[in-house]
Amino acid sequence: MNLPAFLKFKSHQVKHHHQPISHQQSAEILDKALARQNKILETLTLKSAQVLDEGMKDSMVQIRLHIQKRFDEYFLKIQQELDQYREERLAQLDENALKLMRIVVKKALPDVVLSEDHTQIVLEALDKAKKEGFNL
Repeated sequence: MNLPAFLKFKSHQVKHHHQPISHQQSAEILDKALARQNKILETLTLKSAQVLDEGMKDSMVQIRLHIQKRFDEYFLKIQQELDQYREERLAQLDENALKLMRIVVKKALPDVVLSEDHTQIVLEALDKAKKEGFNL
């Protein structure tokens, strides 16, 4: 693990005291240790914030991409449903228009036989002829 330079001790910096230290000396040592600890905490906090910020940026990009993908899928599904509805509705309108035209033609021209009616009339006539004994 790579430690920051201020965390590394050099052998010549470590002093071995065999004599008792004064209250003032221990206060100075404690102050230096607290200053060093504060610097370590500050460095760790800054590093953590940088890592967190980079992680959040990556997460936000991933979230944005996921939302865009879901929106695209939803939009495509809606578009397909609209296309299907449009086709079904147009087919229904065509069928209704054709029915209306047949009704109008029958009323306007009662003696005209439509092709569908003509087919039905021919089939009925053939059936009647068959029943009466006329074989083709």
